[in-house]
Amino acid sequence: SQTKKNKKYTNSPQPGSSGCGFLMSVVVHGDAALNEQEKELNQRLRRLYPAVNENETPLPRSWSPKDKFSYIGLSQNNLRVHYKGHGKTPKDAASVRATHPIPAACGVYYFEVKIISKGRDGYMGIGLSAQGVNMNRLPEGTSSNLSQKFTWIQG
Repeated sequence: SQTKKNKKYTNSPQPGSSGCGFLMSVVVHGDAALNEQEKELNQRLRRLYPAVNENETPLPRSWSPKDKFSYIGLSQNNLRVHYKGHGKTPKDAASVRATHPIPAACGVYYFEVKIISKGRDGYMGIGLSAQGVNMNRLPEGTSSNLSQKFTWIQG
């Protein structure tokens, strides 16, 4: 008799997490069901982004453990972000990028972030940045800045 393992496969914000990419969350039992859910997710992504060849330009599906500042911790398969700094001044800023950039072939790309806790002071920013933007500071301003290559919303 084969023992079934409970696995959680997620590629979207869960209660208490942050994530990006296509919204999908299921609890599956065993590897066969997990593979079915992966196939379903891949089919949905192909329908949403038909011009994207994921072998050449993969879609962002989680946060990058390699492209983050040290004050950032990741959990739940890199879908949950935790701030580990002091958070008292702008010098305590920290950022994390997704595993892959949004492919230009997407045209329009959708992602969600769920804020679970505003922290002590409730100051955070969510946005898009180019490779090479410092991960230890908040971008200047609250809108697009072409010279710094980011779009940011602060509050």
